[in-house]
Amino acid sequence: MVLVGIAKCVVSALGLEDIEINPLYTGLVAGNIFLLGFLLSGVLSDFKEAEKLPVELTASLESIADELLSIHKMKDSPQALAGVRHVSATVDSIVGWLHGRITLAPVMAHVSAFNGVFASLEEQTQPGYITRIKGEQNAVRRMIMRINAIRGTSFVAAGFTVAALTSVLLITLLLFIDVAPVVTDTILICILTFLLVYVLLLVRDLDNPFEYEIGEISGSAEASLEPLIALQGRLATYVD
Repeated sequence: MVLVGIAKCVVSALGLEDIEINPLYTGLVAGNIFLLGFLLSGVLSDFKEAEKLPVELTASLESIADELLSIHKMKDSPQALAGVRHVSATVDSIVGWLHGRITLAPVMAHVSAFNGVFASLEEQTQPGYITRIKGEQNAVRRMIMRINAIRGTSFVAAGFTVAALTSVLLITLLLFIDVAPVVTDTILICILTFLLVYVLLLVRDLDNPFEYEIGEISGSAEASLEPLIALQGRLATYVD
């Protein structure tokens, strides 16, 4: 905004505001705003789904842990307790994957390894227990794959480029258009610059709601991992 404001003052001082405003310019403004609104509505729908995934993933993993703990309490089963430790290790791997410390392959291997845990418990519990927690295992696998798809698929790649180029063009044209006194012109172009740049950055940030760096959130609009972090702490008390 400061740079654009200074540029507007320089252009005005040099008397270079010789482009006449016309209906085509207002149409360009309206088209750019429509495109930004379209991009924003698209990424918001994905973001609303993405913010639910950590909570649902935590619920499924904790349901598996609860069933295993119930078997351990009823049967004093070391296999069930080992299963709880495996749930804890799975949560650790998921958090590590989301923070970029490991790849997806070890996470999926942890999820598949639940099959061995369930097989070791078949003689110690009713079939309904195993069926129920295998359903949760499938839900965990599906949600992890959905998170990976959201992280790897960019909805706004082409549209974002067009919107960014159009926004730059609009701001550049405004520098050379004399609409009002220089002070008013400068304020208006600074406000428009703020609006366009802010929405562009917001769209790019919302496009990947699972963008984390090691140990911290990378952007300002990311899905919260607090449910998974809290589950890590609860499981640690069970397996210690």
